[in-house]
Amino acid sequence: MRYLSHLLNKGESRMRAKGSITVFLSLALILIIALAGSLLESARVTVAREIALDDSYLAMQNILAEYQRELWRDYHILFVDASGLQGEEGAVKLGNTYLSKMLKIGKGDYIGAEADFTEIGFKENLTENNCYYFAKQAAAYMKYGAVGSFGKKMINKANILKNTETGTNGLKKALKVKVEAEKKLIELERQKKKLEEKKDKISNEKEKIKSEFNVKSFSNSRIQGIEAEIKKNTTSDIKKIMPMEKTEAENKYKKCQENLDTVTGDGTAGGLLGLFLPSGKKISKLKIKGTTWNMVETVKKEDLNLADTGLLILYAKEHFNNFLSESKNSEKREALRYGLEYLIVGKESDEANLGSIANRIFGIRTIAWYAYFLTREDKVAEAEAIAAAVAGALSMPAAIEIIKLGIIMGWSIDEAKKEVTNLLQGGEIPLLPGKAEGVKLKYESFLDSFILPVVKTLPKRMVELIEQNMKVRYYDGFRADSLFAGITAEVRVRVIPRIFRMVMLDGIINKQSNPWESFTDISQSLCSE
Repeated sequence: MRYLSHLLNKGESRMRAKGSITVFLSLALILIIALAGSLLESARVTVAREIALDDSYLAMQNILAEYQRELWRDYHILFVDASGLQGEEGAVKLGNTYLSKMLKIGKGDYIGAEADFTEIGFKENLTENNCYYFAKQAAAYMKYGAVGSFGKKMINKANILKNTETGTNGLKKALKVKVEAEKKLIELERQKKKLEEKKDKISNEKEKIKSEFNVKSFSNSRIQGIEAEIKKNTTSDIKKIMPMEKTEAENKYKKCQENLDTVTGDGTAGGLLGLFLPSGKKISKLKIKGTTWNMVETVKKEDLNLADTGLLILYAKEHFNNFLSESKNSEKREALRYGLEYLIVGKESDEANLGSIANRIFGIRTIAWYAYFLTREDKVAEAEAIAAAVAGALSMPAAIEIIKLGIIMGWSIDEAKKEVTNLLQGGEIPLLPGKAEGVKLKYESFLDSFILPVVKTLPKRMVELIEQNMKVRYYDGFRADSLFAGITAEVRVRVIPRIFRMVMLDGIINKQSNPWESFTDISQSLCSE
């Protein structure tokens, strides 16, 4: 009995030991499963959060894809119109709309994450820091578009593309003329048919009158009365179409011309500019109004480097006309036809800007001719002889030197005036006065030299003119200070629990106010190269 009891006690102790091991292993397994589940949940949350952030970046890019289309088509710069997006609130709604399509919660959702924009702000304003971001985009466009432009110019020089375009335009014009001719022909056929019908009707009425009345029954007095009435009506009609007096005709023509100039924006140049242009030459009388912006100045200002400055000048020459290019038929309306002259001078009318450019050229060439004449001994001797004769006639021998210099200056002014007139007509002048050979200067050559000293104000003036052009072309409410090239946003990411997790591992998933919620600031820009 004792032996049996010993065996039972020994077996019971063994079973207790095995049970303790089982319980311990079970508890350890639970901890291992919880740890593995928490690690898997942490990895899933991290991946889901990154996916949500990637979709947020895509949503911001979609917002930037709402850039101003007309601005890109006309001037090749990318800016978003904040007023078109209904401000920051409208941008938040639009961004959340894109996110809701990318992160669908519900059936088929294997990510278990959702994101939304809590705030969206705009940055890199078009007018910020003297229109710095506009200048960067314009320079980048010229930088990366230079190869294509160069290739196109080479093709044009080979007359391949040019001939194709000319042929296409000629075909279009021929078809248009043909259609117009057919329309006129149809209209003439209609009029001819109407006249034939009227002729037949008159013939029928004439035969009817002849059959009903006897022409001989009319007395001579009656016939004379009819002739007198016809003569009276004819005399009154002749008086109505009598030619006007010369002064009356001139006044009427002048009034009609003023109305035409008002409609077309053209007119006769006045002041000194009128002396440089041929008689009757019309110039643009367009004017613009000054723009008031909400200028933005940041603490850290950036300046353009030398390469960007050169590209910006090329951009201005490509996108804005000058006086000599105004004769070309432009498909788009312009607030000012002489854009380059405005960029250089900055006045609010075409006439004032062109006049200032002409005066500058006149002044430079007058000095050049004056220096040239002083080097010519024959000219100096001729001027001195004339001055001596004039001084003798005036009994002022002491004024010979002054009169001589005045005569030389008069010659210089006359030559400079001729040169300015030649330039404004599209001609060329020699770099050095009195030398027909050598380097030639054109009107555009002077514009290139005048634009260099104003490179610092060039971006601002270009944006001002772009704003005015956009107003006359598309809508009057266009404002440059409502355009932005970048946006910033705060994104809230929430991850839905899927796997068992331990509270002690919440820090792995960036716990903030809520273990499953985090906030991140992100930004995007159209100015990054």
